[in-house]
Amino acid sequence: MSTSHQVLFQVVCVADPKQCSSGTNAKQKWAEQLLGEARAMIDMPSLTSGNAMLMRDTAMQNTFVCQPQQRNIHGRVFGGFIMRRAYELAFATAYMFAGQRPTFKEVDEVTFMRPVNVGDLLKFRSCIIHTAASASRPNKATIYAEVVASVAQPEQVASNMSNMLTFVFEVSQDHVADADSRKGSSAASPRTVKRVLPATNEEAQKIYQFFPGEGG
Repeated sequence: MSTSHQVLFQVVCVADPKQCSSGTNAKQKWAEQLLGEARAMIDMPSLTSGNAMLMRDTAMQNTFVCQPQQRNIHGRVFGGFIMRRAYELAFATAYMFAGQRPTFKEVDEVTFMRPVNVGDLLKFRSCIIHTAASASRPNKATIYAEVVASVAQPEQVASNMSNMLTFVFEVSQDHVADADSRKGSSAASPRTVKRVLPATNEEAQKIYQFFPGEGG
């Protein structure tokens, strides 16, 4: 195992000792395989499969200044507002990624790390972190979109993470994305949802929870 991979899994084990069990080797091999596939895609893009793309290539973002009408009774920006804006970006990211309007399924994770104040410059970054075929519905695919919110302070040249949210969407696997299909062209063909690959150890940690051996 390379040094970078060792560091990755040492971090995971320290964060959650329960994961350092007999199943850890299988998780390591799975994550290493995804990382290796991603590096081949980066180095030899013309020779790799077209059924996958890098996590970083799915990213979208937006930035805005928080306004007084968005504050709660404590004078901070209302958490529901942050969740709504994060959801809108996650939905748009999943829409652009899948080529079809996704169906919202659930909020998988919401983390509030620090309050956001009126006047703060709030930046949202989103990306698709994982896709999976539905076990119960073969013609459906599940898409996991992560949104990270950060408060930027240009005067101090600083940026601090305030929120992290993960949204789950569902799309059709047999959707015809070709524009000619709307004109009745027989050349149009169904497009399946692509797999998403981590290109860095940090990204690999994001998908560690989706190890297929645990029903991810």
